[in-house]
Amino acid sequence: GQGLQEEELVLDQRALEIDPSLPGVRSELGWIHATSEDLRLRDPDVALRLAETDLRMTDGESARALEVEAAARAALGDLDEAIRVSVAAEQKALDMSEWELAAQIRERRRIYLP
Repeated sequence: GQGLQEEELVLDQRALEIDPSLPGVRSELGWIHATSEDLRLRDPDVALRLAETDLRMTDGESARALEVEAAARAALGDLDEAIRVSVAAEQKALDMSEWELAAQIRERRRIYLP
């Protein structure tokens, strides 16, 4: 629910204050900002910045950060780029043998298709 998303947002932000190098936390924050139905939490520009930072910190090796970037781009209305990045996220997940994540990314990509 939305209350849980707010709580997760606060906890993730606090975790980054304690250790800014924590892997994946920015992607979790970004996912909430990109996909939340609560308009108070939704901020695709912030989501995109968080995903880009995670990608820089992982040398582009995070399928989850790519997926967050795709969701943020979709939320910003750039569906062509969202699809392109989503395909790259799925491929990255497959390359890393993250089969379940790859399937989830593929399934969610349907949302971006016109």
